[in-house]
Amino acid sequence: MIPKWADALPESFKFYHLGEVKQTEVDGILELEQQHIIAFRFYGDTQGVMLLLFKEGLDQSLYTEMGNIIASRSAQALEEKNGLGVMITPPYILKKSIAERLIENSDYCIQRSYHHKINGESIPVEVLIIPHTHSALSEGGGHA
Repeated sequence: MIPKWADALPESFKFYHLGEVKQTEVDGILELEQQHIIAFRFYGDTQGVMLLLFKEGLDQSLYTEMGNIIASRSAQALEEKNGLGVMITPPYILKKSIAERLIENSDYCIQRSYHHKINGESIPVEVLIIPHTHSALSEGGGHA
C-alpha cells in the first residue's frame, strides 16, 4: 500500500501564540535560491523526506518549529489514516545541492504551500514531500 502523503499534511493549525498557519494553493514553481531548507526524514513502515523552505532572513528557529509541527502531524496522520507506524528525525539544515539531488532523483514529489498569518502579514512557506528517498540526507549537513 502506498500511503497518501498529500492527505497526511495538515490543512491548518494554530501556531502557539504566533498566529495561524494555513495550507493554500501552490504558489508556483519551487524556488531553492535564497531559501532556508530544513529537512525531516520519515522512517518506519514507510520512508520519505519532508523539506520545509522559507526565505532567508526569517527566524530559522521559529520556522524549524513550524516544520516540526507539520512533520509530526503528518506522521500522526499516516498512522491514523493508513495504519503506518512512522517516526521523524530531528530537523536537518540541508544544502541546496543536496535538495536539488533529492528532487531530481525522486519518482515524484508533493508540493504544498502554507501561509503563516501573523500581525497582519502572510509569510509563505513551502513544503515538499519526497516519498521513498535514499540516505542522501546524511550528506546534507547537521541538525537545525
